[in-house]
Amino acid sequence: LVAETCNEKNIKIKALFLLDPTYLSRPFPGKIPDNVEKVICFRSNDPAWLVGGKISKENLENENTAIKNINIGGSHVGLPNNEKLIEIIEREIKESSLRFAYKVNK
Repeated sequence: LVAETCNEKNIKIKALFLLDPTYLSRPFPGKIPDNVEKVICFRSNDPAWLVGGKISKENLENENTAIKNINIGGSHVGLPNNEKLIEIIEREIKESSLRFAYKVNK
Protein backbone atom coordinates (compact mmCIF):
# COMPACT_ATOMS: atom_id res chain seq x y z
CA LEU A 1 0.00 0.00 0.00
CA VAL A 2 1.09 3.56 -0.68
CA ALA A 3 -0.05 4.28 2.88
CA GLU A 4 2.83 2.17 4.21
CA THR A 5 5.40 4.23 2.28
CA CYS A 6 3.76 7.43 3.53
CA ASN A 7 3.85 6.08 7.09
CA GLU A 8 7.60 5.48 6.82
CA LYS A 9 7.97 9.17 5.90
CA ASN A 10 5.57 10.35 8.66
CA ILE A 11 2.94 11.51 6.16
CA LYS A 12 -0.66 11.45 7.43
CA ILE A 13 -3.47 10.26 5.15
CA LYS A 14 -6.93 11.75 5.68
CA ALA A 15 -8.81 9.13 3.65
CA LEU A 16 -7.84 5.86 1.99
CA PHE A 17 -10.19 4.52 -0.68
CA LEU A 18 -10.07 0.77 -1.33
CA LEU A 19 -11.85 -1.13 -4.10
CA ASP A 20 -12.41 -4.85 -3.34
CA PRO A 21 -9.21 -4.99 -1.26
CA THR A 22 -7.91 -8.55 -1.56
CA TYR A 23 -4.69 -7.31 0.06
CA LEU A 24 -6.39 -7.49 3.44
CA SER A 25 -8.00 -10.91 3.12
CA ARG A 26 -5.48 -13.31 1.63
CA PRO A 27 -3.59 -15.93 3.67
CA PHE A 28 -1.16 -13.33 5.05
CA PRO A 29 -3.28 -10.21 5.28
CA GLY A 30 -1.68 -6.82 5.58
CA LYS A 31 -2.83 -4.09 7.94
CA ILE A 32 -3.77 -0.51 7.24
CA PRO A 33 -1.06 1.60 8.88
CA ASP A 34 -1.76 3.98 11.75
CA ASN A 35 -1.16 7.12 9.66
CA VAL A 36 -4.57 6.65 7.97
CA GLU A 37 -7.46 8.57 9.57
CA LYS A 38 -10.35 7.04 7.58
CA VAL A 39 -10.79 4.01 5.31
CA ILE A 40 -13.63 3.77 2.82
CA CYS A 41 -13.93 0.31 1.32
CA PHE A 42 -16.02 -0.13 -1.83
CA ARG A 43 -17.19 -3.67 -2.57
CA SER A 44 -18.62 -5.20 -5.71
CA ASN A 45 -21.20 -7.99 -5.86
CA ASP A 46 -18.56 -10.56 -6.83
CA PRO A 47 -17.91 -13.38 -4.29
CA ALA A 48 -15.85 -12.48 -1.20
CA TRP A 49 -13.33 -15.25 -1.90
CA LEU A 50 -12.53 -13.44 -5.15
CA VAL A 51 -12.49 -9.81 -4.07
CA GLY A 52 -11.89 -9.75 -0.32
CA GLY A 53 -14.13 -9.02 2.62
CA LYS A 54 -15.26 -5.98 4.53
CA ILE A 55 -12.74 -3.89 6.41
CA SER A 56 -12.85 -4.43 10.18
CA LYS A 57 -10.88 -3.26 13.21
CA GLU A 58 -8.73 -6.39 12.78
CA ASN A 59 -7.38 -4.87 9.55
CA LEU A 60 -6.12 -1.74 11.30
CA GLU A 61 -2.91 -0.91 13.14
CA ASN A 62 -4.80 1.94 14.85
CA GLU A 63 -8.23 0.97 16.17
CA ASN A 64 -9.24 4.67 16.12
CA THR A 65 -9.12 4.76 12.32
CA ALA A 66 -12.65 5.31 11.01
CA ILE A 67 -14.07 2.59 8.74
CA LYS A 68 -16.86 2.75 6.19
CA ASN A 69 -17.77 -0.29 4.06
CA ILE A 70 -19.95 0.43 1.04
CA ASN A 71 -21.46 -2.27 -1.14
CA ILE A 72 -21.45 -0.39 -4.43
CA GLY A 73 -22.69 -3.33 -6.52
CA GLY A 74 -21.70 -4.31 -10.00
CA SER A 75 -18.64 -6.34 -10.89
CA HIS A 76 -15.07 -6.11 -9.62
CA VAL A 77 -13.69 -4.95 -12.98
CA GLY A 78 -16.41 -2.31 -13.25
CA LEU A 79 -15.66 -0.59 -9.93
CA PRO A 80 -13.20 2.05 -11.24
CA ASN A 81 -15.84 3.35 -13.67
CA ASN A 82 -18.82 3.12 -11.31
CA GLU A 83 -20.52 6.55 -11.26
CA LYS A 84 -21.84 6.17 -7.70
CA LEU A 85 -18.34 5.26 -6.44
CA ILE A 86 -16.80 8.25 -8.25
CA GLU A 87 -19.42 10.60 -6.75
CA ILE A 88 -18.74 9.33 -3.22
CA ILE A 89 -14.97 9.72 -3.59
CA GLU A 90 -15.32 13.23 -5.04
CA ARG A 91 -17.68 14.24 -2.20
CA GLU A 92 -15.30 12.87 0.46
CA ILE A 93 -12.36 14.77 -1.05
CA LYS A 94 -14.34 18.03 -1.30
CA GLU A 95 -15.61 17.75 2.28
CA SER A 96 -12.11 17.02 3.55
CA SER A 97 -10.72 20.01 1.61
CA LEU A 98 -13.43 22.29 3.00
CA ARG A 99 -12.68 21.19 6.59
CA PHE A 100 -8.97 21.83 5.99
CA ALA A 101 -9.63 25.28 4.47
CA TYR A 102 -11.88 26.17 7.40
CA LYS A 103 -9.17 25.22 9.92
CA VAL A 104 -6.53 27.21 8.05
CA ASN A 105 -8.70 30.34 7.76
CA LYS A 106 -10.03 30.18 11.31
